[in-house]
Amino acid sequence: MFTRKLLKLLVVVCLAFSSSAFAELISSVDGYRFDQGDAKLSPDGKYMAMAMVNEGRRSLIVVETQSLKSVGGANFGRMQDVGNFYWATNKRLVMEILHREEWDNNPKFYGELYAVDYNGKHGDLIYGWRAGEDQVGSKRKKKESIYGWGRIISLLPDDPKNILISSTPMPGGSELFEDRSKRNLVRGAEINKLHSTVHRLNIKTKKMSSSRTRSPEPNTSFIADAKGNLTYAYGSDPGTPIKFYRYVDEEWKRISLDTTNAFQPITFNKALSKMVYLDSQGEQENCLFVYDFATNSKEQLHDQCGLDQDFLAMTTDKDSVYAVKTNDFQSPYAILDRTNIEADFFAQIVDMFQGQKIEVASRSADGQFWIVKTEGADSKLNFYLYSKEKNEFSQLM
Repeated sequence: MFTRKLLKLLVVVCLAFSSSAFAELISSVDGYRFDQGDAKLSPDGKYMAMAMVNEGRRSLIVVETQSLKSVGGANFGRMQDVGNFYWATNKRLVMEILHREEWDNNPKFYGELYAVDYNGKHGDLIYGWRAGEDQVGSKRKKKESIYGWGRIISLLPDDPKNILISSTPMPGGSELFEDRSKRNLVRGAEINKLHSTVHRLNIKTKKMSSSRTRSPEPNTSFIADAKGNLTYAYGSDPGTPIKFYRYVDEEWKRISLDTTNAFQPITFNKALSKMVYLDSQGEQENCLFVYDFATNSKEQLHDQCGLDQDFLAMTTDKDSVYAVKTNDFQSPYAILDRTNIEADFFAQIVDMFQGQKIEVASRSADGQFWIVKTEGADSKLNFYLYSKEKNEFSQLM
């Protein structure tokens, strides 16, 4: 555990990187703010990947955490940006690629997933409509193009070679890419009506397994354990209540929960025995609950309702919620739990960033390095790197 003394806040000069040395990438359409930066530590804390925004374009660089020396990046060209990105292992990243069209400056996600080593080497499109093309600098065997959207379900920490993804077929298939003007026909509403399949995807060879299952509903989110075993799924047609399923004997069995039509799953604990979710309670909306699957019972976690998912402080692996606040930026966080290392760290720093939304965005496995993301009422994001050894924060961007 960290010491209880007040942590020292040290803001250093903002890091500056030349965008000419790295590709301009574009991000995907959900899960983050593509017009602002992001930062994530490798599990061992040796490297830090940062999405940097320059002249509206989002590029990825990798630096050594200790020295901040640039060691790698990726180059996708002028009309592409980096989207969501993840450390799949200590030395390899997986990310979404987004595309811009000449007539539309808003990035679009056409399902492509890209993997690259921390130093910028061995980069490959591992999923998507261009994955079948020969990649510059790659000796990997050409594979068939996939006209679909790839979404990461699990990074499979127990399996360094693979990730678990869902694959959603793309209406129109190759026709959308033979005629660029037809790509604007791909709308989120269409995606939300489609069913997906689940696969293991090798982040080196690009080999994708056969389908393990098909989603029980359109617009499905899948829940799996660290080994990739599917456990739950939930989804629904647009505008209809969420339906919940358990995976039993390789089939999806719908289960009834003591919830209302306003039910919104948030996260599951590591054992997948409990679920945190938002739901209505009487006339109050967005109340925070935990559901125990073993006892088929629920408990309200916080006495205030009207909560926004963005104002729930969660562990970096998203398996628990340890603090909440209302969304007026002025109310203090209510600490629900400080029994784990991340909750304890958060409780120590919360007073430093009063009036802001706070997220422990990333940390090394040994707890030596942390990245804290803050957001004020002006919607501007700030990122800070904390060194436990130095007991100091440094502003990144």
